[in-house]
Amino acid sequence: MVAFRFKLFFMIEIVTPAFVLDREPRRELDSRATLYTKAMGLIEGYAKSARKTTSKLGSHLEPLEYVTVRIFKKVNFQITDALGQGSLPRTRRTIQLLQCLRAYLAPEEPDQFLWEFFIALQAGRDVALKSLLAHWGFDSKATTCHACNRAGPRYFSAHAFFICHRCVGANPAALIDYRNPLRQP
Repeated sequence: MVAFRFKLFFMIEIVTPAFVLDREPRRELDSRATLYTKAMGLIEGYAKSARKTTSKLGSHLEPLEYVTVRIFKKVNFQITDALGQGSLPRTRRTIQLLQCLRAYLAPEEPDQFLWEFFIALQAGRDVALKSLLAHWGFDSKATTCHACNRAGPRYFSAHAFFICHRCVGANPAALIDYRNPLRQP
């Protein structure tokens, strides 16, 4: 007796604006891109043949790009199309800010406040990380410096602690000024 098993697979197509946070090479010609989308929050999508020299997809999936992406989801996310809409400021501080924010993002959890933060950053408006941290529960008014316990810390670390300006010390590049996140400490 032979038993047949049929599995139904549904593919969902999603077209949404997104910010490219990171891109990693996979295999010989493929990439895995980390995107923050308006509709789904943080996702990792697989982009087949994105590293080919003739690929039109690869140049749009560079970190700091603001794109409209077409994504299919069967089991994992597959990025099939991307159209560039602009980019975030291309500075070392912006990359550090995105790496810090990425450490706190849960997959597939959209946050409208964070989306508006990215849009303001992309438009070149002054952004305050302080309001975003307060939105996530890291209010600087209720905390002290991690090193010396002084009130009024100014810098925030990717390791989730605040540091005052007196204790910045030997590694200021790892800290982000939450009042003006693109300024060098």
